[in-house]
Amino acid sequence: KAGAISCEHLLPPIYDAREIFLKKNKKIQETETYFKVLIVGLMSNVNISQVNVLRKHVFPVIEKNKLTKKIKFHFVGINNDNLPNDFKNKDYVIARGYVEDIYTELNNSDLLFSVTPKRFGFRVRLAEALSFGTCILTTKFDQLSLPFLKDNFNCYIVDDIKNTGNKILEIFKNQARNNHIKYNARKAYEENLSYEVAGKNFEKFINIVK
Repeated sequence: KAGAISCEHLLPPIYDAREIFLKKNKKIQETETYFKVLIVGLMSNVNISQVNVLRKHVFPVIEKNKLTKKIKFHFVGINNDNLPNDFKNKDYVIARGYVEDIYTELNNSDLLFSVTPKRFGFRVRLAEALSFGTCILTTKFDQLSLPFLKDNFNCYIVDDIKNTGNKILEIFKNQARNNHIKYNARKAYEENLSYEVAGKNFEKFINIVK
């Protein structure tokens, strides 16, 4: 009811980041020494659900393991005044507000946080992130509409929301495998969502309708 369980006629994002992906070997334009987790979007229902996951299952793990200087969470699309009150005093939470280039943000992040505790349908932000070869942390609910997503292969998937903090901790401790994940993320985009693949599938669909 919240979105397609599967769909053979997915339309790709308007922008394909192939050229940027080919040139990307490391984070550009920024020189953070910490692990950067990106959260994208205004306070929609999707983001509010993510905020609850961060509050209940992620931040306690980060604080318990004393990683507040080594892992930071960047909110793009919301300024500090609009953050939840209990987030405002955390120095590892950064509200970026409006940014000029979301593609640069995706390119410079270590992990795109897209953990939602229920189905919200097809997520365009995940398709764009795959286009960039971004490391994504998502759930089995998004895997329903993007069935080619595979944990520890082309993304990271949380099966139990309560384990989200520990999953981020695991990813942080094993960053060496992220290049492998990024490569496979881009490959997943090319094989499933690229113009060539999605376009042909859409043409078949149109011909069937005719």
